[in-house]
Amino acid sequence: MRKHIGVARLVYSFRLSASNVEKVRKKVDNLSEWVDKQFENEANIMDWTDEQKMVWRRWLAVQPDAVRDIATSFPPTKTYTGTGIPKDRYTIRSYDHNDNGTVTLTLLREDGSGTVHGVNPNQLQQA
Repeated sequence: MRKHIGVARLVYSFRLSASNVEKVRKKVDNLSEWVDKQFENEANIMDWTDEQKMVWRRWLAVQPDAVRDIATSFPPTKTYTGTGIPKDRYTIRSYDHNDNGTVTLTLLREDGSGTVHGVNPNQLQQA
């Protein structure tokens, strides 16, 4: 069974238990510089508030390494095109952590007309 990690939901609803706060805080500090660079880039498709950026940092900090690596390489603030998928522009809807340790993506067409599931991140390039 794969674990579905929805991007839109995480930005608005992520919460931390008190026991994990210090552990997560250290990881958040390490990710802060990277996250700030991602949001300063002019190619972003959306502008997140400072609160949403902090939620993203916290979410990244508690994800398995495989998910964190893919999420930092392919942030949800960008649009992508790909090989082996219909020739459209996409945003990342979710990161899916599979039982075998791999991460696949669910993509949303930029015009909102549909999704593509189970996409290997290696098939993507930034649009």
